[in-house]
Amino acid sequence: GLTFNTVLESGSKKLLQRYSNSDQIINELYRLCLGRPPGKAELKSAVDKLGSLPSEEDIQDLMWAILLLPEFQLIY
Repeated sequence: GLTFNTVLESGSKKLLQRYSNSDQIINELYRLCLGRPPGKAELKSAVDKLGSLPSEEDIQDLMWAILLLPEFQLIY
């Protein structure tokens, strides 16, 4: 909802202010969210998505994709 979208917007702005390229943004997102660097296939997909000049929306999309990984699924 609105709260989650606000968090995504805030996070993407902070990453753009803090890091100068897509590789740094991708590595930081994986480190923060999953505690590990991206795998080769994950890195390629993320670089393809963000390109060389990522927008806030592109970063938000990547954040969504990471949060949809099985590591974040709650099954009970």
